[in-house]
Amino acid sequence: MRRHFRSVFALAWLTTLTVPRLPQAEEPPPSSDRRHIAGHAFLPTSSGVDAPVAVTIFGLETNLVYGHATGPFYDRDGILIDSSRTYDVGGFGESVRFQWAANEYLALRGILTTALVSGLNRSAAMVVGTTALVGGSVGAEGSFAVADTARLGFALDVQRTPQLNVLVSGAVLKALQERVLDAASALEIDQLLTWRPSVAISWVPTPAFGLTGRATYVYSRLSTEAYGFRERQSIALGAAADLDVRRLWESVPMSVNLVFVDSISLGGEAENGLLDLSTGLMYTGKKDVDLGVIIGAQRLHIRPQFPAPLKTDLVYVDFAIRVYWP
Repeated sequence: MRRHFRSVFALAWLTTLTVPRLPQAEEPPPSSDRRHIAGHAFLPTSSGVDAPVAVTIFGLETNLVYGHATGPFYDRDGILIDSSRTYDVGGFGESVRFQWAANEYLALRGILTTALVSGLNRSAAMVVGTTALVGGSVGAEGSFAVADTARLGFALDVQRTPQLNVLVSGAVLKALQERVLDAASALEIDQLLTWRPSVAISWVPTPAFGLTGRATYVYSRLSTEAYGFRERQSIALGAAADLDVRRLWESVPMSVNLVFVDSISLGGEAENGLLDLSTGLMYTGKKDVDLGVIIGAQRLHIRPQFPAPLKTDLVYVDFAIRVYWP
């Protein structure tokens, strides 16, 4: 009996040596792509509600804008006869963005922007005027993971934007009211300086879906030749929701987002506020590249140097491409 048991044991032991072992399935290593949070890649936005991730980025944007501005209308003697006349405005611009990830916690960035905005007919060109600008901003953002599915960031961006304004209405109104013809007053060079400290958090409940919130304190100082300077302070609260369609339907390499920003004036002046609602549709079939369009609407006040800034409703289209180096 013992001999039989030893024989069976020896046979079983020999079988373990001669039968090949099947390879065991291994868990895939975690992604080292710093662009992702819990497997989700956030889309770019045109309103600054971007996820706080330290990744190197190069981006180009072309934007078109069209809308209506509400402003005053004067008679030939310079007397106000209508304070809510509607004027058509439009324009276009270009932006170049760059961000460099110093490490997994710190990113340094900059933006170069050019734009031309003008009234689109004779009366609009008279009242709204024309603005050409070339501006730049620099900033830094520190961020860190607060959980496997969430990341928190703190940022500071500073922007300086020289503007060349052709304000015909100001020169004409001055000539009518003061009986002084000063053609040079129609041409104005302004300087706009803006500080934006902000805090942001992104959360990924599932790899297909991501949420970002960003709160920004905005301080701006506009220095003008004819009107002196004007300061603005506001709090901008933004939220963005991202959906990676490819996670749900593998044959559709697209992602979509929805972004909302509400800017609340701290000076008690309604014209300091801003509303922005946009949606983006991006092709994501190529790794580390986003290519698509952002369509949005804004409500804001332009010409803050005027005694009564112009309430304006705009629709814009941004064509964007961003390349990432994770």
